[in-house]
Amino acid sequence: MEAFSNTASLFLFIFLFLSFLSSSSSNATCNPIDRAALLHFKSKITHDPSNLLRTWNYSTDCCTKWEGVACNSVGRVVNVSRLGLFSGDDFITDTSMTGTLSSSLANLSSLQILNLSNLKDLSGPIPPQLGSLINLTHLYLDSNALTGQIPSTFQNLIHLEKLRLNSDRLLGVTPSIFQSLASLSELGLSRNSLSSNIPETIGGLVSLDKLDLSANKIIRNIPSAIGELNKLTSLDLSNNQITGSIPPSIGRLSKLNTLDLSQNNHIGNSPTSIAYFKISENSLTGGIPPSIGQLTTIQRPFVSHWVNGSQSTYRGISWRGLLRFDDVGDRVAMDSIKHLVLSHNQIGGRIPESVMKLKNLVQFDVSENRLSGCIPEHIVSIPAANFRGNQLIMGWVEPLFLLANTLARKIEND
Repeated sequence: MEAFSNTASLFLFIFLFLSFLSSSSSNATCNPIDRAALLHFKSKITHDPSNLLRTWNYSTDCCTKWEGVACNSVGRVVNVSRLGLFSGDDFITDTSMTGTLSSSLANLSSLQILNLSNLKDLSGPIPPQLGSLINLTHLYLDSNALTGQIPSTFQNLIHLEKLRLNSDRLLGVTPSIFQSLASLSELGLSRNSLSSNIPETIGGLVSLDKLDLSANKIIRNIPSAIGELNKLTSLDLSNNQITGSIPPSIGRLSKLNTLDLSQNNHIGNSPTSIAYFKISENSLTGGIPPSIGQLTTIQRPFVSHWVNGSQSTYRGISWRGLLRFDDVGDRVAMDSIKHLVLSHNQIGGRIPESVMKLKNLVQFDVSENRLSGCIPEHIVSIPAANFRGNQLIMGWVEPLFLLANTLARKIEND
């Protein structure tokens, strides 16, 4: 009986001890180093029209009372999120914040998420000290007015999963610092003024799912190392100054569902294994990739404004070459194609009957080409169909033309 009493007392002691620890950790107060870092950040903000930082003051605890701040069980800040565009159940707020990024944010040594996106007027350089935040997994500084270069210290952010610096005013060469960021799944650097070429070290981003370098000043060719990003589903290099051939290695990106290379200065041959693409307003030579039909989840291929400079007669661009209906046949589920836009090219010949395989088309645009012959009946019924600028006729008209031609020849021979 005494042994039972001792055992029960021991369990009661353990229970009370664990309860005390749980209670203590849940009520942990903000670490003074983190509090000071955040208050210094606030001191660098000169205008806060929506009072996004109104709860950040000395008299309250940053872990429990400060909006946009979250802490772990020992009172270290792990999340700082003050966005310029946010919504609730019945409202949407679009605001701004004027000021600069304080280097004191680097003192938040446990920080995992820093989201200061869409504040519009957050300006100045990105402090290189942020590269010491080795626990950071998400860094969003997009849609601001940040200037200068991307700090080379970012190569230390080995746990970073998402980095968005889109729509800032960043300058300098295209960064070659990301080869060490093996955990990075999303990289957004669009709408800046980054220059130079895309480095071969881009191949080190082995976890990358989305890559957006559009609307910069990137030059030279696309490195073949891009083909090493075998998890990539979205690649946008549009609106740059890229030249050279599109590397065949892009064809190894089997998970790619969005590829936008439009508005560049491409020359040379296009690859033979791209299926998801937008390559408008370039100077590509050679034919449209023949293996487009080999990938079954294609949704929206665009090839508008294709300039096939190497073939003045444009015979290299053919319907059979484009979708390979006759070669691929029933082995490929073409039902997934919903948007087919081939406008403003020099495509000649007839629309093949095999286009009837595209049962789920909702948009079919072949305007401003050199097509002739009749329009398949199935295509005519598509609501967003555009045949303007060709020499096409309705399918039911063609037999009349054939009969008229036959009669004309018979009369001529008689």
